[in-house]
Amino acid sequence: MKESVDRELLAKYVCKECTAKEKQQVELFLFQPEWKQALEDLLKEDFETFEHEAYPESEIAAWNQRFRKNYTEAQSPVSLFRYRSWMGYAAACFLILIASGVWYRNTSQKSAVAQQQQMALVVHANPCGQRSVLTLPDGSIVHLGALSSILIPKSSAQ
Repeated sequence: MKESVDRELLAKYVCKECTAKEKQQVELFLFQPEWKQALEDLLKEDFETFEHEAYPESEIAAWNQRFRKNYTEAQSPVSLFRYRSWMGYAAACFLILIASGVWYRNTSQKSAVAQQQQMALVVHANPCGQRSVLTLPDGSIVHLGALSSILIPKSSAQ
């Protein structure tokens, strides 16, 4: 066993009368895997030397209540901390997943729109020194000068 605790120190811990260093020693002991067996051995040894006296029910109930309160207070912050850290990691993973989905959707939509626009347009261009006149399907007339160009939707260019 890495760290051991004696009866007096456990009694002080239960009654909340130990120093900060003693409290830390007991808590380190409680996080060891063999703490249950060591505590059971201490209690068994203590019970064998115990003079059996009749205690009032109220005193036994008060001791049980104090022990349960101290035990649950010592356990709850640790489990709550573990729950909070796990939830933080889960939330971070969820946000990363959502952000990557939104990014993928936006980039795929932009590339699809760009491909549709590129395929659906026809370019009319004039070389150097040439002018031309185009009549569009809606009846409008376009005059193109030298070195100029115009993009017309494919359906209206035919």
